[in-house]
Amino acid sequence: MPMSNLLSILKNWEQKKSSDSFQVVEFFGTPGSGKTHLSDIAYRKLNKNATDVVSKLSVTIGKIGSMKRVIIKIFFVFYLIIINFSIVLNIIKLVGEFHSKVDCILIKLLFNFLYVVGMIRFCKNHNQISIMDQGVSQSIWSCIFHGNNVNYNCETASSLLLIIFSKIKLTNFLMVHVSVETDKIEARLKTRRIKGTSLLNSGNDKIIRRGVETTIKARNFLDRVSSHTSSFSIVDCTNN
Repeated sequence: MPMSNLLSILKNWEQKKSSDSFQVVEFFGTPGSGKTHLSDIAYRKLNKNATDVVSKLSVTIGKIGSMKRVIIKIFFVFYLIIINFSIVLNIIKLVGEFHSKVDCILIKLLFNFLYVVGMIRFCKNHNQISIMDQGVSQSIWSCIFHGNNVNYNCETASSLLLIIFSKIKLTNFLMVHVSVETDKIEARLKTRRIKGTSLLNSGNDKIIRRGVETTIKARNFLDRVSSHTSSFSIVDCTNN
C-alpha cells in the first residue's frame, strides 16, 4: 500500500512550502492508477493539519452525474474567461500545439483545460489549497493522447505552460506521479465500477498500452517544465 509513502511525501511538502504561497497538490498517472483514491487520502491528511481551507473540487466533481458535472465545468470556464482572458488565449495556443485541427477533439481538450485552470484560479481567489485528481498534468496527458500532432514543439509548449503558471500565480505546485504496473492497470480498468469517460475504460489492451506510453511522454514533458521553475515539483508514488 502507498499510504506511508504518500503521507511522507505530504509531510515533506508541508515542511517546505511557505505560508504565503498558493498550494496545489495534483495526482497524475494513467487512468486506473488510483489517483482518486490517493487524492482522498491527501485531502483527509491536509484538511486535518492545515489552517487554510482545503478544496477537493476536482475529486468531488468527477463523482457527480454527467449533466451536473458539465454545468459546473462551464461555470469554471466562464469564470476564467471573465477573470483573465489572457490566460484563455495562452491555453488555446498550448492545446493548439498538440492538436492543430479545429474539430470536436480540439474543443473537448480546450474545454477541459480551461475548466481545470479556472478551478485552480477559483481556489486561489478563495485562499484554498487545491487537491486534484484531474488537473493540469492530466490535461497535458489528454492533449498528448488525443492530439494529432505527435511532433509538437516541446519547447514552445513548455514555455506556454510556464506562462500559464505565472499568470495564475501558481507558486507551489506539487505533482504526485502515481505509478502502477501495466498489468494491474489493465485489471483495474476492466473491473472498476465507475467507468468514467476515458477510452482506456473500454478494456482494450492496445488502448491501455497506448495510455501507459502517453503517461511516459507526458512525464518527460512535465519534467522539462519543472526544470525551469522552482514552483513546480514532481515526486513519485507507487500504488501497486
